[in-house]
Amino acid sequence: MAEKRKSGEGTVRLRNDGRWEGRVVTHYDEKGLPKTKSVFGKTKRECEQKLKALKEEVSATSITVLVGSGDFITIDTVQIKASCEGTVRTLS
Repeated sequence: MAEKRKSGEGTVRLRNDGRWEGRVVTHYDEKGLPKTKSVFGKTKRECEQKLKALKEEVSATSITVLVGSGDFITIDTVQIKASCEGTVRTLS
């Protein structure tokens, strides 16, 4: 039996065409539905390496925003484009 992957690690599977596919949830839309990105590789190891790189890229473009109003604070993670990353870092 295959090993169970931990939550947030993504999914790796063998496709019918012989390629390996890795998928990870990048963010959730305004309706709360998950949005995913896929990577492909000729071998399982290659696919897992690409999936790891994709997860690092996605986590690098996520920022946490604190919104306070009165007695409560809301914490939300939003996605930013790579071109905006330098601007966001200089503002904070």
